[in-house]
Amino acid sequence: MISHKQKLIFIHIPKTAGESIAGALSMPSKSVKVHFANEKAVMNKHETITECLTINYPCDDYFKFSFVRNPWGRLVSLWSYYCKRGLKPVCNLSFEKFIKNMVPALTEVGEGVYWNSHRKINILYPQYHFISDWHGKNTMDFIGKFENLQEDFNTLCDKIGIPERQLPHQNKSEHGYYSEYYNNETREIVEEKYAKDIDYFKYSF
Repeated sequence: MISHKQKLIFIHIPKTAGESIAGALSMPSKSVKVHFANEKAVMNKHETITECLTINYPCDDYFKFSFVRNPWGRLVSLWSYYCKRGLKPVCNLSFEKFIKNMVPALTEVGEGVYWNSHRKINILYPQYHFISDWHGKNTMDFIGKFENLQEDFNTLCDKIGIPERQLPHQNKSEHGYYSEYYNNETREIVEEKYAKDIDYFKYSF
């Protein structure tokens, strides 16, 4: 998501409270049409930073930020969200099959599935991929955590020079505590496929 008026770029990683954050900052939270080099394009709300800068370049002086989430918890939230809405192919799978059948294949960068009508995006990419440039370097000026959502959002507000405000809770998934959904095998699959996220963002099961 991008706001040229506020000079902000928000990399909305799926199921990290992005709708709530975008709403609080009055940023567009849906796919929007943009113009670049006299051509029309669709900017999806889940663009990676490389995709965003390709469409909107140059934005070097914009403040870039994102929020991340414990990978094990994020996958439970994703599965629950898509099952609740009856969205295929996720809704046809138990959580165990979702982890065993989809996660190993679709965490590889370059793979993808049609999650919306506009383009091929992959909500299962490791979170680090969303925020890193073409050389694999983190490009964010600030990264908050879902687990410290309001506190980290307040820090973000201070950094971009706006008053602190209470975040609404939008697109809430209904599920139990994430650890209840895993067995040893599925836990280890996530640990392997999201090793970069776990290490870089300092998460543990």
